Amino acid sequence: MRKEIMKRSSIVNFEISMFNKKQKGFTLIELLVVIAIIGLLAGIVLVSLGGARDSARNARIQASISQFRSAAELFANDATGNAYTGICADASVLGLRADLSAQSGAASVCFDAATDYCISSGLVGGANICVSDAGVVGSIVCAAATTACL
Repeated sequence: MRKEIMKRSSIVNFEISMFNKKQKGFTLIELLVVIAIIGLLAGIVLVSLGGARDSARNARIQASISQFRSAAELFANDATGNAYTGICADASVLGLRADLSAQSGAASVCFDAATDYCISSGLVGGANICVSDAGVVGSIVCAAATTACL
């Protein structure tokens, strides 16, 4: 009888240990489902970042236009007679113009005269931004060979 009880307890222990081993870990299907869900969420996040990237480029373009205005005022104060002539070709401004072109994908337009200046650039998405010595800032462009934002 004692041997029979020992046999039964051995069989029960074996069945319990087999049952416990089957419960550990994940099945292949569960792992594939989790990977698919993670991939789907990653795709959604990457798509939504495109709009944020364009907004960041537009903010950088607007900041460069604002820096151009400050550089133009400093240039005029340093120049004899407070003139803006040559501001578009000044070394301090060429870096800003290159950055504008790199961010917008199009060349910036800049005109200067003795008492006036105008610079405009395209924004990502097709709009424009322009600034002139008169303080005009908006979604307009510099008129051809003039120093006014139109």
